Amino acid sequence: MKKGLQQGRLVTVCAIVVSIAWAGCTDLVVSNEDAEVLGRADSGKLRHEHLLDRAVRYDAAGKSASNGQLGLIIAVQAGVSKQRVVERYRVSERYRINERYDYEYVFDGFAWSVDDLAGSSDYQAFLDALAQDPDILWFEPDFDVNLPASQVLPGAGGQVVPWSVAAIGGQTSWAQSGDGQGAVEVDLYILDTGVAAADPGDPEDDLRIVENIDFREGSTNAADYDGHGTHVAGIAAAADDHDGLVGVAPGARVHNFKVLDDNGQGDVSMVIAAVEMITARKLAQPATPMVANLSLGEDLGTPAYSALDEAVEASVAAGVVYVVAAGNHGKNAASVTPAKVTSAITVGSYDVEGRFSSFSNWGSKIDLLAPGEEVVSLAPASSGTGGAVEMSGTSMAAAHVSGAVALYLGQHPTASPAQVRQALLDAAKTFVVGTPNGTASQSVWVGADEGMSPFTSALVVQHSGQCLDVYAGSQENGATLIQWPCHSGSNQQFEMKPVAGLDEVYTLVAQHSGKCLDVLGGLQTNGAPLIQWSCTGGGNQQFKVEPVGSQFQLVAQHSGKCVGVAGSSAQNGAPLVQQSCTGGGNQRWQVPGYLAE
Repeated sequence: MKKGLQQGRLVTVCAIVVSIAWAGCTDLVVSNEDAEVLGRADSGKLRHEHLLDRAVRYDAAGKSASNGQLGLIIAVQAGVSKQRVVERYRVSERYRINERYDYEYVFDGFAWSVDDLAGSSDYQAFLDALAQDPDILWFEPDFDVNLPASQVLPGAGGQVVPWSVAAIGGQTSWAQSGDGQGAVEVDLYILDTGVAAADPGDPEDDLRIVENIDFREGSTNAADYDGHGTHVAGIAAAADDHDGLVGVAPGARVHNFKVLDDNGQGDVSMVIAAVEMITARKLAQPATPMVANLSLGEDLGTPAYSALDEAVEASVAAGVVYVVAAGNHGKNAASVTPAKVTSAITVGSYDVEGRFSSFSNWGSKIDLLAPGEEVVSLAPASSGTGGAVEMSGTSMAAAHVSGAVALYLGQHPTASPAQVRQALLDAAKTFVVGTPNGTASQSVWVGADEGMSPFTSALVVQHSGQCLDVYAGSQENGATLIQWPCHSGSNQQFEMKPVAGLDEVYTLVAQHSGKCLDVLGGLQTNGAPLIQWSCTGGGNQQFKVEPVGSQFQLVAQHSGKCVGVAGSSAQNGAPLVQQSCTGGGNQRWQVPGYLAE
């Protein structure tokens, strides 16, 4: 039995045997009435013909499944009976179709798989018949979609607020990610490899999963054995419960829609089926705010819309906000589905240093940027990684923006998708560097934007591209501050706490130790080393953040001198000292997410 959709609910659909008889491989044997209909028809309805080969399913031996099964997505003309279209093809023994999914709300049509019972995998006669049928609006291959390629590394356990959540202002959003309480009452649909509890034995696990649906044929197990979907869900919505990681919109209601298999692949018809269900729900409950995350896609090699693009656009028109990963091809996103959908929010990636990711797709289709490299989030318990992993990709970037959308809808539940998009663009901060021409350079921002607020960030020195680092992750007083290649560890993450009554002056608190950046002994001389020390509130632990071009210098308040890398060394482990301010690259720092008032 196959899974289909009818009025927004999964139903089983029996296999429909289409008996299409062919004379000379081209002439249909049909009723007199249907012969007259087909005789009036126009052709040219086949879209994305270059993807037909990718719509043929093959078994493990390299042979096409079921003697040559071709997947097709078909849209019918308005007002046409879909059942009549199906019955029209019950006229011969050559082809058999299985109706896999039925679509009503995103477009009027269905997804079929077609078997050539002659065993020759020759579909041309069938395609010709569809092209000549005036009741059919268009049809196209049911090609496969994939996850954007991403890197998976072990993550640091016990990290409460990941650097990426802090970098977009999560700690000062209205939900205050990291304060240990509260939940965002918005429905978040994750269309991915599934979403699994990081700890299924914990009733207060980090994800608030309210629904699990498997859209694959013949399967009812929506669990995540790949890890991608769980990672995405954790970034957007991990709970704020004093335990484990926290997301951008803590505790949002996660709807787990599994549309990709455990290898990160799936037919586009399955994704459309999930979009169909979400759209039906929105139309039935227009006052319920919904956001859908699509961290998947495929480069079609053309800007022409596909069925998935049209489905997403229709769902947005119904009131659902869609956030889409730009893709990791390192190319213009204009040919990538569904990243090219204008009404969706398409998201590119940047790294911990605020630099545009080399793998991220680019171009005018990109609406916003978000952290997408070395992002720490949740992992399924079955992964054996201790509940946290690190991944990179525009999938991760999209998840941050989905969380931002959930935050906005939590306070503005009647906002339209266009209003949500504009609100995020209005709040965005322009600090990402290295974006290609014609590509948005603004990062999503969810934090407070009035006055000075605390935030957590890495600090990247301009001359070497390395990060401010507490040597070896030491938690001891007096540990040396050095430069070191950037990573996501908490010994390179510093909470910037405003000093009351002093404009743009902060203390910098190392997240791994809770100790403050300190000029040793309050010395005022050039070359005095920078260390970490228990926070005292002294001027040698207070630093003014002053803009220098697109970067900043850190000026010690007790001495008026700048934090710099000794000798302008580019070597790993070079120590940090205070020096007379020169504006040199060894004293200029990138501080992702910093708001210069």
